[in-house]
Amino acid sequence: MVKVVFFPEGDFISSSTRIRVYDIAKVLSESGIECRIIQHKIPHIHSPLDYVKKGLFYIYTFLRVLLEFSKTKKDDIIFIHRYSAVPGFFLIDLIPKYILRRKVVFDFDDAIYLGPSLIKRIIALEPMRTNLLIKSSDLVIVSSHYLKEYADKFTDKCVLIPTSIDMARFSSYVRKNWKADKTVKIGWIGSPTTLRYLNIISDSLAILGKNHSIEFTVIGANKHESEIPRFQNVTLNILDWSYEKELEYLSKLDIGVMPLLDSEWEKAKAGFKILEYIALKIPVVASDVGENRYIIKDGYNGRLCASKEEWVIALEELIEKEELRKTFGQRGHQSVIDKYSLEKNALVIRDEILRLNKQMK
Repeated sequence: MVKVVFFPEGDFISSSTRIRVYDIAKVLSESGIECRIIQHKIPHIHSPLDYVKKGLFYIYTFLRVLLEFSKTKKDDIIFIHRYSAVPGFFLIDLIPKYILRRKVVFDFDDAIYLGPSLIKRIIALEPMRTNLLIKSSDLVIVSSHYLKEYADKFTDKCVLIPTSIDMARFSSYVRKNWKADKTVKIGWIGSPTTLRYLNIISDSLAILGKNHSIEFTVIGANKHESEIPRFQNVTLNILDWSYEKELEYLSKLDIGVMPLLDSEWEKAKAGFKILEYIALKIPVVASDVGENRYIIKDGYNGRLCASKEEWVIALEELIEKEELRKTFGQRGHQSVIDKYSLEKNALVIRDEILRLNKQMK
């Protein structure tokens, strides 16, 4: 039997790990491929003592990953998602290929070679680590066209697999009514680290709020409410993210938004927020940046914006036109079915895994 051992960077709470490891492993298992995930529960920092806990966690994880690498068998395929939860640490992620001689799949969905700061790039040995792993891996999987262009500089074994939607999970929450209440519900979902993007649309919402009754919902601030911009002329609704409540919260939105900065990190992003909205038939307005341009055809299944004025025009059009919300929602939903469903894209990974397994025979 074909066996894949996953070494993810994060735990189930991390959207990247959940979708690009756990969801993929589920489909592979249903296809007859044995999957094992080396799970980690990464501690979060809330006090000085947590830094000590996180340091001990990395030491423990380093030793555990070494042990788990050594326990794999010759025919096992090693699937490294971003990092094996140990940034840096003497390029531990190269051990399966160069010492154990395993087939290696490397998956990454952010511009991790940039690093959030110079110090963290030095600690993680970036971009050397990512570039070496791209060069040495038997298959590289990326989530966006921008990352594909980057990886193609180092390998000819790269495939683009979008961060995909589990349509079976989403189907029960798909929007059936596009008629908004007197108050239009515009919303955003994300992590605390991406709350800063909301500054891009705060002025536009303030302008719109003068003439329209708007409730703006933020899903995912989770104990970081103080970092949410001050929105004027709109009612702010803050909801903590949870896997169990996520789709229920999203399904109540009339319009979804995905503002982004136009910088190197953001150009590499996969546009998953957009996919979540349109999978539920919620019309979307997004920044005209990176992968957003591939998902949204402006004026056909959503709107793309590059300025405050464009955000005002695009959102006001959807606020006032119920039929346009319905049209964008339905067309967006169909684009997920055609290109961005887990059910389709995981099978592409399955075929690639089977191809690697044949090479080992």
